[in-house]
Amino acid sequence: MNPEQRRDVPPSAERTVPFSLWIVLVGLVLAAIVVFGFWRDTDENRSHVHLMRGHSHFQKQDYNNAIAAYDEALRLDPKSFDAYVNRGLTYYWKDDFPRAIADFNQAIAINTNSASAYYQRGQSRFQQGEYDTALADASKAIALKPDWPDGYHLRASIYGEQKEHDKAIADCDKTLALQPDDASIYLIRGFSFLQQRKHERAIADYDKGISMRPTDAYAHYERGRAYLETEQLGRALADFDQAIDFKPDHDDAYVLRGVTHSKTKEYDKAIADFDRAIALKPSSATAFFNRAMVWQERREYGRALADVEKGLKLKPDDANAHYVKALACDGLNRTDEALAAYRRFIEHAGTNSSEQIEFARKRLNDLEAK
Repeated sequence: MNPEQRRDVPPSAERTVPFSLWIVLVGLVLAAIVVFGFWRDTDENRSHVHLMRGHSHFQKQDYNNAIAAYDEALRLDPKSFDAYVNRGLTYYWKDDFPRAIADFNQAIAINTNSASAYYQRGQSRFQQGEYDTALADASKAIALKPDWPDGYHLRASIYGEQKEHDKAIADCDKTLALQPDDASIYLIRGFSFLQQRKHERAIADYDKGISMRPTDAYAHYERGRAYLETEQLGRALADFDQAIDFKPDHDDAYVLRGVTHSKTKEYDKAIADFDRAIALKPSSATAFFNRAMVWQERREYGRALADVEKGLKLKPDDANAHYVKALACDGLNRTDEALAAYRRFIEHAGTNSSEQIEFARKRLNDLEAK
């Protein structure tokens, strides 16, 4: 999943005053009703009191008490659209997406014309990887409120995950037309340009995003990827350094910084980065494969084979891993294993590996001729 996943926009998005000010105004109104004797002790009014308490807890990130308050609001008024939406939003921030979706379903059943409810349900579905239904919700939010940038923002993220990068870029453009100071949308558009290998445009977008959010680890990591793919290794290293400074547990940044060090033949630094990546994420097949390649470059074939075997347990069909395994076995004079690995590599290799395929076929012929 694209790391740039915006998690915001409370139900107040459809209001014209800030959320915190809205709470204050409603609190003053309720206080005036009580002071001047206009209070009517009805379930609906008492539900609103608990709704406001829930908002207060939510603002303090006290999500459990917020949910308790919204529960009571709904007990008193089971048709409270605001209570369902706000409780759903609270579940969302607790990463309890199924419950969030259930509440947004209830809210939409009460009010089928709320762009915010469709948007929030789409966000929750997006977080769960349910891209088709998330896309339907984002499109519905846009249809209901075509001048609201958040719907386009969400849909751009979904299209990016679906590899529909032209559509993602078009929605990013629409978002920026409505909200040109949105740093995150530059990062999403940059991601799509990068997937299309339009490196200059990707870097330009990352530059813009970083100028607005200079401490964003994701932005530096992605720009570093663009620099690495265009062999601008010094700039790539600088960005990976920044990504790690801002997010010390960024395992992917360690992996790509290690790859960059290996390209500059700084093998000790590369191994140190792969070691750190594996410590942070022991299930990272990519880190094992890349460390194996460094051991291979250093002709430490036993270590290369040990790492590639660990990686293949995690990702058994990785073509490049079988290539590295073949080289390691070849270096160790384990002919039968080398032959099997070369054949497995050729079987799984794509069209981008033509030089390696040619070498593998040559080695197969040489080894079979012995």
